[in-house]
Amino acid sequence: MELNINNDTVVKNLQAQFNNLYPYLKIEFLAAPKRQNGYSRAEKVPASATFRALYTLDKEVAIDVNRNRTVAEVEHDFKENTGLSIQLYRKSGNVWIETSLTDDWTLGRQNDAGEVLSFYHLQKSTG
Repeated sequence: MELNINNDTVVKNLQAQFNNLYPYLKIEFLAAPKRQNGYSRAEKVPASATFRALYTLDKEVAIDVNRNRTVAEVEHDFKENTGLSIQLYRKSGNVWIETSLTDDWTLGRQNDAGEVLSFYHLQKSTG
């Protein structure tokens, strides 16, 4: 499974493709960190942005997002090939949590954990 990205790719379309593959994960693109009061803070890129507006690509890029790749590997590939940082989130009940503490988990394991946590939350709230 690959995500193909070119200068005309719209962020929300790429997010939708990723979410179709992994319904319990979500991908956010981060702009270059801004310093404010001595702290760096990366802001999410607007979903309507194209890659051309964020970082001009020399050619189409394919990012491998198969179930056996870790979050850290995918984050590295996005940074290396598109110049953009990403943050993955896993669904936990009705909230999205950063996967930063589990970046060594595969995408499949992250998605499966999100499914279990969401199912457990649903069972608790209806039962």
